[in-house]
Amino acid sequence: MNNKAVLLVIAIMMIANSLLAGSCVVRVLSAETSSLSATLQVENLSASDVMPSRFAVNMPFSSFTKEAVQAIRTGEILKINAEPSESSFNCLNFAVAPATRDISEGHIDEIILAGEGADPDIQGMMTVLQNDGSRRQFIVHKYTLILVKSLSDHLYAGRLEQLRTGWKCSVGFDIPEDDDNYDFARNDAEHQPKIADNMIVDCAPPAE
Repeated sequence: MNNKAVLLVIAIMMIANSLLAGSCVVRVLSAETSSLSATLQVENLSASDVMPSRFAVNMPFSSFTKEAVQAIRTGEILKINAEPSESSFNCLNFAVAPATRDISEGHIDEIILAGEGADPDIQGMMTVLQNDGSRRQFIVHKYTLILVKSLSDHLYAGRLEQLRTGWKCSVGFDIPEDDDNYDFARNDAEHQPKIADNMIVDCAPPAE
């Protein structure tokens, strides 16, 4: 193959990569860290179909500080620019998207399934015992994204009725106060139940 042909192949590959590369807003589903980089499994929240609906993003520590990458939380919303690599997308830059979701980290403390005559759009309520020792209640909507991490580290879509108390969870929520009118206990606004937007639940037995 002569030099012109080689240059033509390289140019085609660069054009193909540029067509696949792009920016989008993603929700972080999970993260794995090695000594050289972190790999995020993300869900594409952008309307554009340039990027896949779900994909892996590689974040090398040669490009980003380990502290900045480790500060990214499950459920967080990021705006990223990425280009395709062999098995994932390499992140070129990222920023936390405005109005990112609040995150509640802890363990499931109580589950109350919706009873007969309840709003058909509501699965029930869940109380999280947060890592700081406080409890927070959440409304679980039928559109709440529930991802269950199995003992073999696979992620599955789940429902509230399949969850169990004691399981570790990370719940994202961002409903504005003026839309949050589920004050069942008539508590102050700080402790009103929030609608869970998404959650990652780890079904591994809680640590002794």
